Amino acid sequence: MQRKRGSSKKYTAKGRSRYVATEEEIIARNAEVAGSGSSEELTDEEAEESQPQVLRPPRRDEPENDDDDSSEEDSSDDSSSSEFEICNPNRSARPIEKTGVVELSRREREELQRQNFERQKMTLMAQGKLKSAQADLARLAEIRKQREAAMARKMEQMSLKGKD
Repeated sequence: MQRKRGSSKKYTAKGRSRYVATEEEIIARNAEVAGSGSSEELTDEEAEESQPQVLRPPRRDEPENDDDDSSEEDSSDDSSSSEFEICNPNRSARPIEKTGVVELSRREREELQRQNFERQKMTLMAQGKLKSAQADLARLAEIRKQREAAMARKMEQMSLKGKD
């Protein structure tokens, strides 16, 4: 008996373990992070009521249950959530401590030197201190004089035609 094409791949579990958070979960998570600073001012009862419940994806080895009466699962979720918060790379970044002198690679150093050189060159060019900048300014001054002379000639011709 021959297998049909693709029949061996039809019921694989690949991709089923992926979990995509919904907008409500993201909003709740953001509210929890934003509310963590202001919850210190509230009393214990108000803090428990005001904090939104964070929805977490079900684990593979645990069946999905909606029962809220088991306190053992809640306590285990709290301990795992603290580990989750510590290990989450997308959480707010901790401030980076400055360790002193940072060693740059050769390419990075050369790139920084090139950028500094270009910056200095542009400032000198704007001030007109480079030979090429002086030559450009002299050329532009000549062109300006030629245009003014041509405009003056044109005005004279127009005035002569107007008199005739």
